[in-house]
Parts: sequence; C-alpha cells; structure tokens
Amino acid sequence: FVMPDVAVKGVNNFFNNIRDFITVVNDILQMKFNHAANDAGRVITNTTVGLLGFIDVHSMNGGERRKEDFGQTLAHYGWENSAYFVLPVLGPSTVRDTGGLLVDSMFFDPISYINDVRFRNTLRIVQFIDARAELLNSTAILDQAALDPYAFQRDAYLQYREKLINDNNVSEDEYDKYNFIDGKNSDDLIHYPDTANYDFYLNEDINQVEIDAPEKISAVTN
Repeated sequence: FVMPDVAVKGVNNFFNNIRDFITVVNDILQMKFNHAANDAGRVITNTTVGLLGFIDVHSMNGGERRKEDFGQTLAHYGWENSAYFVLPVLGPSTVRDTGGLLVDSMFFDPISYINDVRFRNTLRIVQFIDARAELLNSTAILDQAALDPYAFQRDAYLQYREKLINDNNVSEDEYDKYNFIDGKNSDDLIHYPDTANYDFYLNEDINQVEIDAPEKISAVTN
C-alpha cells in the first residue's frame, strides 16, 4: 500500500506542527521571547486554520519555520562540543543532541501527554515512520556522490547543528571546521548560503549538492 503524495505531505505537516510546539518550549528556555511569540503564532495558525497542522498554512503565506530543540538549549547554555555518533535507524547525532532528543520526546512533545496508551503508541509509530522516511532521502547523495559517506554525513550534520545553534548566523570561518567534499574545505566552495538550506557548488565537475537538513539530503549530479 502506497499513500498518495498529498497524504504523505499532510502527515509530515502534522508532525512538523508538533515539532514546532517543541520549538516554542525551547525558545522560552533560551529566553528568545520574540521567536517564541512568532513560533507560537505558527503553531496556533496551523493547528486551527491548518486542521491540526495537516495543512501548513503559515508556510503557504510566506512564514518561516524555525527549529529549536533541547540539544540546542544545552548548547545555548554552554555545552558547545559533543561527541558525534550514528544512532541505529535514526541516523546522525551527538551525545548532547541524543540527550536533548530524549528530553524533548519525554517532556515537551504533546504526544507524551495523551492518556490513551494505544492511541499514543500509534502516533509514536507513525511519527517514527515519518522521521525515518525523511532520513532515507539522505541515501541518494551517499550513493551518488564520490565522497566518503560517513565523513560527509558527519560534517554535514555538525555544520547543520552549528547553524541552528547560532540561529543561522555562522561565519565563513566556521565552515572551515568541516571538510565536505572529497577532502576539500570551505575555501574550495564558491557559494556560502545564509539560510538553513545549504547549496554547495563544486569547482570541479560542476555538480550541485543540496543539503536540506540532515534528514533530507538530495543530490543532482550532471
């Protein structure tokens, strides 16, 4: 059985709306009150007008989705560096971010407060499938690009997290920490983005690699 694309998108929007609630909580914990107000407005709009979040009305009207989690909150209060590893099934993480994931899931995720155990567990299963489906999109670049898959995934994830922690304000010097493309550092890249989406253009072979979060990596190779 294959769900229609519109249904898949609706389910993804629904769980993104739940993640947005987690973002609001962590906005408050980090005392980013302006962001908290904007992100709360997003949740309210999508939960009401967007039918519990199945329709992302806020983005359709030009709104920007931000992401905050407890891993970022820990970094905000001083835990800046953490050991990288790959979680079975769930993909790349760090010790800090895994701890943050547990806190978010247990205390900040509205699903945790549903009393009906069967319904709560069903939502958890669908939530896991949705997250896993997004993660599987990353295999395209690992299969197609002539890179060290582990090193590329590690560096992409760590840079992505660095950018989130710094609210998308990362200097060019920060990019030099990571080697993204076959041993090349950021000096070999000719485009430095200023949003959460990263577009890297190689000087050689004119290949375009687009990184849209660690869970959604795709590649277009000429």
